Amino acid sequence: MCGIAGIMYRGSDQSFHTGQALIQMLDGCQHRGPDSTGFALYSSYRPDQLKLRFFLGNEQLPDQAIEAIRQRLTELGARITDQAHIGDNYRVVVEYSDDVQQLAYAIERAAKVISIGTSLEIVKDVGSAHDVDDRYSVRDYQGSQGPLGMSGGH
Repeated sequence: MCGIAGIMYRGSDQSFHTGQALIQMLDGCQHRGPDSTGFALYSSYRPDQLKLRFFLGNEQLPDQAIEAIRQRLTELGARITDQAHIGDNYRVVVEYSDDVQQLAYAIERAAKVISIGTSLEIVKDVGSAHDVDDRYSVRDYQGSQGPLGMSGGH
């Protein structure tokens, strides 16, 4: 079973507490089971900027996986401007002006990609909406929209 919810604010005010509203909405689906929770968060578009999230997994030590990702991104011509390692996820923001599809294909060989986007960023992990928020501070997200979903237990 799964539950899906979403929110879209209309208007030019970008101070909506979208993250907090998403957590409250998804909490209503909690009875379906907390196997995993995901948030799709939209932010403003910046030319030549990509937001990437990777699942580090158990195959190698996180530091080794992160170094392999960083090295591959550099080889592909991406310049890292921000990064964070939380749990089994690695988030990186890069400046990149070449073919995004080519970058996506090349980086998938180096690591398990959760998301690549200019405006959209996927936050996904095991646990309830509150568990994922505790790790990734989804409640701090402010924006105009954000769909979300939760995969339930069997």
